[in-house]
Amino acid sequence: MTSCSFAKHRALRLTATLLLVSCGGGMKHLQTTGGSMSEYPVVDSWPVLPEGYVLGEVTGVAVDSKDRVFIFHRADKHWGNDELISKPTVLVLDGETGRMVATWGENLFKVPHGLSIDEEDNVWLTDVRLHRVFKFSPDGQLLLQLGEGE
Repeated sequence: MTSCSFAKHRALRLTATLLLVSCGGGMKHLQTTGGSMSEYPVVDSWPVLPEGYVLGEVTGVAVDSKDRVFIFHRADKHWGNDELISKPTVLVLDGETGRMVATWGENLFKVPHGLSIDEEDNVWLTDVRLHRVFKFSPDGQLLLQLGEGE
């Protein structure tokens, strides 16, 4: 693993952990994949979301080369509702401040599932209900769609 990819991987793990801790009601310990317990400080002020913003079930978190944190979530989706999610499903945060810098992805997904960012900062998303893979530019422009679900 190159030092750049190692640093990005480390930043992603830290970002994901901070997101989980901030949404987890003050958890102080998280089980890591290595099997040992790690301590992380709770950052109550991160992320900084607008009043009333609903952060739904988070299904993916990734960091791009500009240290923006991309969160793929299910917004206010309720199980049994088979409609497209009408609210933005992608939340983009400033990695330093935690402030929201963009949202997109409304009316595109039914069951958001996975998120990855490639070396060109393209955002790859999957929807398990639609059986599709989507490639977006960092600003949310659809570049490619794979799969033929419903």
